[in-house]
Amino acid sequence: MPDAEFVVHPEGDLDLAAVPAVSKEWLSLIEDLQPELLVIDLDAVTFLDSTALTAVVVAYKRQREHGGRLIVTNASPLVARVFRLTGLDAYIDIALRDDHPNEHAVGHAHEEGQLDSR
Repeated sequence: MPDAEFVVHPEGDLDLAAVPAVSKEWLSLIEDLQPELLVIDLDAVTFLDSTALTAVVVAYKRQREHGGRLIVTNASPLVARVFRLTGLDAYIDIALRDDHPNEHAVGHAHEEGQLDSR
């Protein structure tokens, strides 16, 4: 039976150097545990680039394959803006860090939202 929720806590820069190992960890976790909800907690992330966005999208797609969901929490306003500008917030729920109470949540995915499989 799948776990109800699993939280991952990446740290530091999520860039070309770090993402392959992080992505491999996330995909192994999804394959092995098939959590109903995978939470990517970005509280300790200081930077992310396009390879990190790709890793999140791949994890999102894998979660959907078994009926699971993925959310991103504790995103800094800058990181959340990247999700918004790329349109990923239409598919993936993005929540800002608690230390930015005057900011609103950047994105709430639509239930029917699916990323193009290209």
